[in-house]
Formats: sequence, C-alpha cells, structure tokens
Amino acid sequence: MATLAATASFAQSSVTLYGNIDQSVFRSANSAQNWMLSSNSNGGSTSLWGITGSEDLGGGTKASFDLKSELTLATGQTGSSSTGVDASTKNAEVFNRGAWIGIANDGLGDFKIGRQNDAWWETGTKFNNTGINSFGWANATAAASGTAATHLQALSGGTGGLGAFAGTNANPPTNPSFRGTGMAFYAGVAYATPVISGFQFKVGNGVPKAGYDIHTETNNLRTYSLNYSNGPLTAAWATTNTNFGFETGIKNTLIGVKYVMGPYTFTAAQNQTRLGSTLLNTAAGAAGAGKAHDADVRAFGVGYALNAKWNLDVGYTTTTDKTDTANKFTQTGVTAKYAFSKRTTWYVGYGKGKNEGQSNYGVVYAGGDAPGVGNNNTAIITGLKHAF
Repeated sequence: MATLAATASFAQSSVTLYGNIDQSVFRSANSAQNWMLSSNSNGGSTSLWGITGSEDLGGGTKASFDLKSELTLATGQTGSSSTGVDASTKNAEVFNRGAWIGIANDGLGDFKIGRQNDAWWETGTKFNNTGINSFGWANATAAASGTAATHLQALSGGTGGLGAFAGTNANPPTNPSFRGTGMAFYAGVAYATPVISGFQFKVGNGVPKAGYDIHTETNNLRTYSLNYSNGPLTAAWATTNTNFGFETGIKNTLIGVKYVMGPYTFTAAQNQTRLGSTLLNTAAGAAGAGKAHDADVRAFGVGYALNAKWNLDVGYTTTTDKTDTANKFTQTGVTAKYAFSKRTTWYVGYGKGKNEGQSNYGVVYAGGDAPGVGNNNTAIITGLKHAF
C-alpha cells in the first residue's frame, strides 16, 4: 500500500527540459561607409534552455520551480557578455535568466521567490512590432531603458547613457539582478492575482543581498503590471522603479495594446524612461559628465499571416530625447517568417535606422552596430529558430 501511495504521488509531479535555440547572421552598414558582418544568439529571439517542474498538491494548489539559462551559440557560453557573466570573477552565472520556486492556487494567485522576470520587462515582450527582437520595439526599449547596456549609446551623446547605470554603476548595486541586464530580472518576491474577467495584476519587490547595516531600499526595485486579455484583444500597463541610490533612480512605464483581426495583428505601444534628478542632465543638447536624458519610445506594427506557413511583420519605432527633441532615432523593419513546423522557423528581415542630432543607435538587437553619432544605418538579418 505504501508503494502504491508513493507511486500515485509521484505521478502528480513532472519535470521538463525546455529551450529556444536561435542563431542569426546579419550584415549592417552605416552612412559613413562602414559595415560589419556578424552573428548573435538574440537578434531574432533569445537563445536559452531551462528545467521546470511542478507538483500537484491538491485542491487547486501546486508547487513549481524554474531554472533558466541564456545561451551564446557561437562560443557555447552559458549566458552572454551582458547578462550571464560576473564581471568581478568572469564566471558564468548558469541560471542567469531565472531561478525561482513558487506556489500557486487557482483561487488565491501565484507567489514566487528567487531570480525572476521583472513585471515591466515581461509585459513589454508582448508588444514586439517586428516579429523579432531587432528593428523595432524590443530593440528600442532595451536600449532606452538600459536593459541592454552593450547596445546603448546615449541619445544625449554621453558616455554609456542609461545602460551604464544598469550594469557599471560606481556604487555596485547589491541586488544580483543588476549585473548586465539589470532591469529585465531581479532577485526577490512576486505575487500575481488569479485572472479575473481577463485581468491579472502582478507586484514584485527585490530582496538585495545587503549587510545588517543597510536599512534602505537603495539598489533595489519595485515592479508592477496590469494585464488584460480577452479574445483578440491584449492590453497592458507596467512600471518598474529602480533605486540606484541617486534620488529616485530610473523609472520605466509602458502601455501597450495588441488586436488580432482575422489574418492581421495590430500592435501599438509606448514606453517612458525617467531618471532621478542626480542622473538626469537637464541641459538641452549637452551630455554632461556621466549623465543622460529622459527618453520616450513609441512603436506601431502590423502583422499578416499569409497562410499556415508564412507570416509578415512591418514595424515603425521612434526613440525621442525628452530634454532635447533634436535627438531622435527612427527605425523601420520588415520581417518574414516561414514555419517548417510548430518548433522550427526560418526568418529574414531588413531594418533601417535614422539618427538625428546626437543620437547613436543601431537597428540590430544587441548587435554592437552603433553607427556613430548622427549616422544612419541599415541591416539585413536571417536566422533559424528551434523550440523544444
């Protein structure tokens, strides 16, 4: 009887190995007649693998965990240069994208503790207007918000812009999330309500690794999101307030909407990045010593499913300097995807970026292709994606 009981209990548990393998090749060129041919593992979508598991505890309650690691295929590296390596030790952080344990109940909601997605960043991934990470919304919000430090040159022409504060602050943040992709993940606790009439609210708070003599929220964050999904309509609001110990730190707030109408998908979203007074340079047209400007990102997109195999996406995205509107980056992108199967997809795309004033952005996500202040750039990209 004991053996049978143990077998029955074990049957209610599951552990799954999963992943997304994506590698692209791209060629980008700028108006200064410079060009590069390169490859990365997140220009289309992020390459990663993970282990997840759950146990049914009965009564609509289950326990679960998730361990997730980014991958760089060209080097076989766990993590990437910006999100998965400890700068002080050069050691790979194996589960840099997530390492949490939680418990959920159908009627009470979902509680998680550990390294997990920031609610603002997680929400923003729903409104990609080009079908891939490059050429549009994902590329622009990562750069303007500081979530891709290696991809950002300040709109104000400064030294590193917001990305510098996310990863290389002079006072190293104590929350482990702030290594590299500082605003996409955090170490802390989160609670999400059950879905009620299509609505779900989520709140999270970081838990810094600090000494007993630290009594403030310096180098920590709070994050919130409100998501609505009903049939063809998806809408969301999300915000994250990150405190680096300089006044209010950095605050990101987004709103987005997506609507599916037959073979068409329409997307519109906006993100505001706002800096604390010590980080912000309020002098129009000037960079300041290690300071940057507030920025707004606006994105629009249309997707069209030709058939069960082919899908096209067209996106238009702008990043505007709120302090000096002469600094602006505009990118347009067109991508096509062909589904060999539900798991394997080939994609190809073309993107064009226009830098005005002191802006210095490239169109390939994490491509390292910043063209130089005031230079325009173009890129073509192709890649393969396999999910398992």
